[in-house]
Formats: sequence, C-alpha cells, structure tokens
Amino acid sequence: MAVQVNSMLKAFGSMLVDGQHPKIVDAITSLQSLLRSEFQLQSVSVVSLAGKNIQDSLQIHARQRVDELVSKASISMGAPCRLFSKSGKELAPHRKIAEFDAGDVDVLTAIYSKPVRIFGFRRGYAFAAVKGNGAVVCWGHAQGGGDSSTVMEQLAEKIENVSGTEGAFAAVKTSGSVVSWGHPEIGGDSSSVKEDLTHGVQLVKGSDGAFAAVKASGCVVTWGHPEYGADISSVRSQLSRGVKHVSETDRAFAAVRANRSVVVWGDSGYGGDDKDVREQLADGVVKVIGTRGAFAAVKATGCVVSWGDPAYGGDSSAVREQLADGVEQLSGTHFAFAAVKAAGSVVSWGDPAYGGDCSLVAEQLEDGVQQVSGTGSAFAAVKSTGAVISWGDPYDGGDSSVVKEQLSDSVTSVLGTNSAFAALKAAGGVVTWGNQKGGGDSTTVREQLVDDVRRLFGNSCSFAAVKATGCVVTWG
Repeated sequence: MAVQVNSMLKAFGSMLVDGQHPKIVDAITSLQSLLRSEFQLQSVSVVSLAGKNIQDSLQIHARQRVDELVSKASISMGAPCRLFSKSGKELAPHRKIAEFDAGDVDVLTAIYSKPVRIFGFRRGYAFAAVKGNGAVVCWGHAQGGGDSSTVMEQLAEKIENVSGTEGAFAAVKTSGSVVSWGHPEIGGDSSSVKEDLTHGVQLVKGSDGAFAAVKASGCVVTWGHPEYGADISSVRSQLSRGVKHVSETDRAFAAVRANRSVVVWGDSGYGGDDKDVREQLADGVVKVIGTRGAFAAVKATGCVVSWGDPAYGGDSSAVREQLADGVEQLSGTHFAFAAVKAAGSVVSWGDPAYGGDCSLVAEQLEDGVQQVSGTGSAFAAVKSTGAVISWGDPYDGGDSSVVKEQLSDSVTSVLGTNSAFAALKAAGGVVTWGNQKGGGDSTTVREQLVDDVRRLFGNSCSFAAVKATGCVVTWG
C-alpha cells in the first residue's frame, strides 16, 4: 500500500505543476478511499436470530477478513455460526469487511451452524467428518476409507453418522439408507445386502473387518469378511427382530435385544462363543462393550459378566466379588477392562501389563472417578476434581508424569488412540501424552490447542479437535 500512496503523491506534484486542479480532486478522493479501506475502523454488532446481543459495537478494521469476526461470534455463542448482513446475504468468510456496504454490515445476524462431527475407528487410519450441512469429508489412508470419491455424490448431504472397520466406513443417512466405501473385503462393499440397506437402518457397528447394521424393525444386517462377524447364519433367527444395540471385538459381535438378553456371533476365540455364561446373559443386560478379544456386560443389578479370551479380559473371576454390584460404567483397552462403580471407585482386570492391574494407583482410584478411557494398553481416569490418573503400559499413555501439573485439575474428558491420550480442559485447552507417533506429541499444533476446543476425536494413531468456530485441528 505504501507504494500506491507514494505513487499518488508524485502524481499530485505533477498535477500541481500542470495546473490540473480537477484531476487533483479525483486523486484525493481515490487516496481517501484507499486509506479508508486500509485503516478505517468500523463499528459492527452481532445479534442472534432472536435479536439477542452476541457482540456489541465491535471495532473492526476494514481490512479484516470476515472469518475473524465469525470466530469471535462463534466463541461467544459457544458453537459455530454463519453471519448474515441486514439485507440477508451471507458474508463469505474469505472476504474483507471493506468489500461490503458499511450500512449493510453494521448489524449482523449470527445463525447457529451444526458443529462438525468426526468419526474414526480405533484401529483404522482415516477420518470421516460430517459437516453441518450433512456432507461427508474424508482424509487419511486412501485404502482405509480416506478416499470416498467413488461415493462422493451419495455423501453430499443428509448423513447422520459414520462407523468404521479397520479399512472401511459405512454412513447412515437420514433416510435410513447406508453408503459404504473403503476396502471391499472388510466392509467397503455392501452390494451383497444392498436391498436390505435402502431404508430403516438406525445404527451401524464395525469389527475389524465387518459391519452389523440394526434396523428399526430390530433385525440385523451384516456384510464384510465372514471371519470377522459378517456370517450370522448360526443366529439369524435370533437377529430377525428385537435387537436394540450391537457391540464388537476384533472378530465378533454381541447384540442386546429388547428383552435384555444377549446374542453373540463371530470368531469363538474373540468372544463369539458365550456358552459358559449364556444363562447369565439371558436377561437383565443393560450394556455390552468389547476389547480386542473379549466382551463384558453390565446387568441392571450392577453386576458384570465377561467372556472371551482371558488374555483380553474374558476372565474376571479374580475380581468377581468387586463386580457383583454397583457397576455403572465400563471401558476397555485392547487387553483389559475397567469398571467404574457407583461410589466412583475403579475395578480393572485382564492383562496386568496393559491396564488390567491398577494396584500402583489403587488409592487414587478409591473414589471420585467420573470417567475412564483407554488406549490400546493403558487407562486414564478423570476424577471429580478434574485430575487425571493413568496406569498400564507407560509407553502408550500409562505414564502421564511429564504432564502431571497440567492434569492436576480442570480436565473434563479424556480420549485415547491406540497409544496416546488427549485430555480436554474446561477452558478448551488440550493436553497430550503417550506415544509421540500415536498422537502423544501435539507440539506442531500447540498454539491452536490452547483454548476453545469443544470436542476431541481419534482413530488408531491420530487425533482431531473441533474448535468453537467449527474448524478442525489434527495431529498424530
């Protein structure tokens, strides 16, 4: 701009010498316009659709971009928003304030924009984000669901949620239909059950290599690799109606029916065989979760029933008395389970090296625990004080000593990838630890994670944070 001003001043000198007074007036007008666009402050107020003040009389530099104003308004609203002028036109985020008629943008209306939701599979290498308009954007390993170009048109709108396997995604639309993409052998190709997925689907769950969809009628439809739970021939009649929810391990599924009984199928070595606990699963089951090779069910009485490979938490006999009642939450690593009881105490079992043994921090887990999350081999518990306690494999998040002070208070939630944790604090800041390659090192995006983060998402080795403005920050 300095070059432009100097050029104009030289032109003034020439005009004065030549006596070109009318041209001088025109030049001065042009200079004033330039200076106004670069230096003028403009008062802008932002109101909600209901007329409530969100930002009152902000002094905005004329050369500032609209997205800076959107960011301030979004933070004040606590949710992403779009801005509209008095004439009803949406302000494009990339444009400058000076480009609009001052009288049309002195009062802007902020309209709530549905926040971005991100989906990633714990052992997958891609993300799928559902935008506010219901469209899906993917990134990550192309062969693992990161490339959705073959179904792009079907993902352009009206997507409700997305589930994943190790190498594919399945999206449920508002119409109840399903769109799948990714590796064809492990769920990316649903053509064999296309007719069954055109309507009525309410939720989809994925094992490592197969999907199970629950329809409004309560029946289950599966596709993908037969050895990973896609083959339901042995329990088809039990899955024809009444199913409310489905959980998974690497190679098996467990369905909770309306009568609170459980039906399992898939690889018997991964929880697909419940014959030893079938009577206990005949009624009263409220929830089921899985590790890589075992299941654990919480019953209405607060007791826990587990089955599957003992190396993955399938045998809880060592803590049977502690799991007899009062359990309210369950969480898992790849190899162990952790139960949170009504009093806020924690009970863990499974492989002792990977979260099954919490004896080193037992005193800190006696009360006040509100949430427990896992990586592949470690747990992290959030207490009512906002402090975090971790245990398990020290390399995969079990040792949080390097960020101990940052985790001493104000933490609201914790999320894990396969080998790292990310903690969200009350002010919207993020703290990470664990394996650097698995998301434990966030130094490259540290400045973007200082505040205003609203939600965290993860896959096998990466995190994605959604900020108040709706923008997404990734690392790992």
